[in-house]
Amino acid sequence: MIRCNKININNGMADVTINELTGQAPTNTDVFPFSTTGVTPSTYKATLLQIKTALAIPAAQIQSDWNQASSASLDFIKNKPTIPTVPKIAWARFNGSGTIQASSGITSITNNPSSLGTWLYRIDVTAAGFSNANYSVVGMTRYNNYSNFMQLYTGGGETTTYNPTQTVFYVGTNNDQGGGTNTHINYIQVIGN
Repeated sequence: MIRCNKININNGMADVTINELTGQAPTNTDVFPFSTTGVTPSTYKATLLQIKTALAIPAAQIQSDWNQASSASLDFIKNKPTIPTVPKIAWARFNGSGTIQASSGITSITNNPSSLGTWLYRIDVTAAGFSNANYSVVGMTRYNNYSNFMQLYTGGGETTTYNPTQTVFYVGTNNDQGGGTNTHINYIQVIGN
């Protein structure tokens, strides 16, 4: 038979002392009063198996896991903040022929789509990965020293043929008289989810 007389165990975090035990060798189901230093409260009662399990903490540092959903896991992050959704952004600078000069998230730009007019452009934003057509479009245009503007094109009237979709929308460039004008420098920015 084995006697246990104040077994000191160090798990790298706190010293645990199993108080004096007389009698037979302890088994996993025996209940021990024990005390600790460095943690609160300092006195407990637990089975030998519970003590062994509690001390089975890896000696190496535990790396927190942002995606860990189980609060029982050692790598769980408590009180983790919610990260806000960052909007997707697509933008481009392009000329009157629809040639992209610089861009991000723009798949393609087609001038005079379906022979509708050289002042119209089909903007494909598939590369941006928008989840729906509820994005915001801002555009600017310039032709020499004239006043021009860019507008979203939907085909006029009640037609929905050219309404924005998740991946495509149409814009037109106009002069200050309201007529379509093929402009030299165009900028467009799209923001959405």
